[in-house]
Amino acid sequence: MADKAVSSYMRLFDGVQQYPTLAYLTHTPAEPVLSLCAAHELFSSEDVFPKAFGTLAKDLCRGNLIPKGDIGELAARILLYCPRVLALKRKRDEQEPLRCVRLIDWLEKFANHHINFTHWLVTKAALPEEVTSNFLANLWARGSALQCSHNQESFDYAVVCYIGSVEDDAPFDPTQLTLVYGQVKFKVNPDYQARDRIRPIGLTDRLKRTGEPYLVLLMEFGTETPFSDTNTCVRTGKPAGHSTRLTRSASKQSGNRAVDKQRWTLEMRGRTAETYPVLKELGVAGLFVALLDSFQPLWADALCEETRPCSRFYGPPVQWMVDFVTEKGSGLNQDDVDMEDG
Repeated sequence: MADKAVSSYMRLFDGVQQYPTLAYLTHTPAEPVLSLCAAHELFSSEDVFPKAFGTLAKDLCRGNLIPKGDIGELAARILLYCPRVLALKRKRDEQEPLRCVRLIDWLEKFANHHINFTHWLVTKAALPEEVTSNFLANLWARGSALQCSHNQESFDYAVVCYIGSVEDDAPFDPTQLTLVYGQVKFKVNPDYQARDRIRPIGLTDRLKRTGEPYLVLLMEFGTETPFSDTNTCVRTGKPAGHSTRLTRSASKQSGNRAVDKQRWTLEMRGRTAETYPVLKELGVAGLFVALLDSFQPLWADALCEETRPCSRFYGPPVQWMVDFVTEKGSGLNQDDVDMEDG
């Protein structure tokens, strides 16, 4: 599979790993020219995107090549890119991908917010407590969104959003850039605390100064349980009331909680077109479910036990082993047996 990925799917060959098992080392660069050209081809006709999605879900992601912990994040990245594909599909006379698209048309508070990403960058370290306007401007200019490292606190991804005018003659103002924060869950049961744990790391001080609203997204792909107050799998939340009178024990958290009165939330549960209508419009609703179902834990454990029985001396690789016991009357005993040559 690694050989095929390098020869046909634009991954780069890094070298050979000898320990603990012999394997190729490959990676996908963030902004390769070939990948950008391939992305451009997704817009060439209406049926290209569903076919490409099918190749990803049915061929490249099968066999548990992607760990369960990464499947949800991969699905979220693809899903968040779908509105951009749909926006171009509705304007077939356009020759190039749209420069930017609105964040959320139906949420009035963010109707004038625009996003501009065409690809994702995976971070190797957690975001600093305060990010600069220059950092956000670079992400906007490169058309990049951030898939955060596993040690990132509070959220899984962040998308740069521009609040200023996007007209051709309007000057670009880096101070009008902000971030949309998102968290992905892939559990069977709803996580009732996940939404409140998402914090605007990197922009807290700035948000306190400007008072501008910010948006957090929570995607729970593993559960179809509707929200009790809406009886649907989608729920929006307005800023919560915030008291300026703090107790001594609460004063330590006042810096982070002070921006709750500017916080809007959008929570989504499920994986079907009922929750994400864009999947149906692009003709990939079934493929999206297949992508999330591509990880099958029982099958993976069985394969691991059969092919690597002694890679560890505890856990699943050796669970199938039992003590060898001879049956009575079998004529065998457990003493050493001398073997004669010939």
